Amino acid sequence: MLNSHSLFRRRDLILLLAFAVIVLTSGVSAAAETSKKLRLAYAGWEIGTAVAYVGVDSGLFKKQGLEIEELPIRDTLSAGVQSLIGVDLLIGFGNPLAVLQPVASGADITVIGSHVSFDQYGMGVGSAIGALKELKGKKVGVSALGARSDLIARVMLRRAGLDPTKDVEMVAAGLAPARAMALSKDLVQGAPLSQDVATEAQKLGIKILEMKSVPVVTDLLMTTHAFIKREEGTVRRFMRGYAAAIA
Repeated sequence: MLNSHSLFRRRDLILLLAFAVIVLTSGVSAAAETSKKLRLAYAGWEIGTAVAYVGVDSGLFKKQGLEIEELPIRDTLSAGVQSLIGVDLLIGFGNPLAVLQPVASGADITVIGSHVSFDQYGMGVGSAIGALKELKGKKVGVSALGARSDLIARVMLRRAGLDPTKDVEMVAAGLAPARAMALSKDLVQGAPLSQDVATEAQKLGIKILEMKSVPVVTDLLMTTHAFIKREEGTVRRFMRGYAAAIA
């Protein structure tokens, strides 16, 4: 037979269990109510895309109440910015200069994050060039104006005390093998080359100067001012999930 003390303990336990059920069910319903769908476009495959994939695959974005719809796109240079018309967030480029023209034309684009790596680059030069400063008045070949190799060349030239916009002529010479070929034919007198390419170029007799670490933007994370104004909380939740995925 239960005494009054046991009855009180049993009643308290039932009330505690009932309270726990209410809390848990309300938490589930609240999470369901606050769950938000987010369209995320990938322009190319770089570190930022991999980070986002980790966040999606591991459920880190879901912990922030986000359902991510992944949308790969092909054109990393022009369709990337244009795709912001149809998506909420975009990971792509690795090329800040490619964003400047649309912004200058009034496009509603803003960068909310970026990845930067430090890669080893040297400047392939003609046989008559003994130092980077001797490239003044010469042609420097890059893959394309505004491309990553263009940015790298500008960093290297500025380190040597040259103004890339005034002291040299930047020309589009194609990818690294084409730039090495242009050097060998004296079509250009300088060209930035990554460490691996520079090693092979040296075997062909091409002179490499100042192999140093150069900061390289590998990815940009972009959205629009309008989306941030409309969904600031959603953007913050995405960035928390993205930061967790980096970790």
